[in-house]
Amino acid sequence: MAYIGAQPNKSLTKTTSQSFNGTGSATAFTLNRAVNTGEELEVFVDNVQQEPGSGKSYTATGTTLTFDEAPPLGTGNVYVIYRGLAEVTTRLEHDANQALSATTGTFTSLNVPTIKDSSGTNTAMTIDSSGRVIQNQRLYVFADISQTSGTNVYISHSAGDPIKFGNVLSGTASLLNTSTYKFQAPVDGLYMLQVALHCNSGAFQTSWHQNDTKLALNYNTDSETQHTSFTFNCDAGDECHIEADGSDTYYNGTGTSQQYTWATWAKLV
Repeated sequence: MAYIGAQPNKSLTKTTSQSFNGTGSATAFTLNRAVNTGEELEVFVDNVQQEPGSGKSYTATGTTLTFDEAPPLGTGNVYVIYRGLAEVTTRLEHDANQALSATTGTFTSLNVPTIKDSSGTNTAMTIDSSGRVIQNQRLYVFADISQTSGTNVYISHSAGDPIKFGNVLSGTASLLNTSTYKFQAPVDGLYMLQVALHCNSGAFQTSWHQNDTKLALNYNTDSETQHTSFTFNCDAGDECHIEADGSDTYYNGTGTSQQYTWATWAKLV
């Protein structure tokens, strides 16, 4: 059955008893269990039940039972029964100033439309009403080989030179070192490097490098634009680039929308 209000008491404590030896002079006795009032006890002296309350037979608080008059001398002649009282129901409250942490169990549902960074200021991720996850900080950079934007550019490369992507067109500029022409991985994850290479030197070959370790080769049979991509599994701080394997000239077109040789570097996951 449904109910309104606080959660009902969930169990009863076990009824226990205790006996004392009257001395004829002692009025205070120590209980085995703390109580709030004398009404939580049934007290008998020489088999006669006593009345609780101030100015009556006895009072009790905490672990002290106090008689108005000392029980007479006897062995076990003071008998106390602890009533079976409902266990106290305690409501668990979380300190609003403390972070939540889970040590056991499984979250089955989490209703949060946004996830923020550690500062609590910047939104790192959004979940829309259709359940789609939108990453607010997208790690990518788009660059070409033009050193002077908007002009025809022929750039010669010697064998072993990184392809000279030195002009950032959009995205996060810090993801490309425009001096070394190497793409940066600021955090762990999978990154994709997509390139278009327009070479005027006939057949040409390039290679893909991570931290100066050659991972793969790419070969084209004649002068044309080649589109290709490679996925890198990076640790934070890694650098990746594509390298000319021969003495080749790469071309970029006129105008901001006519890039022939370009690269996109993006974090996947």
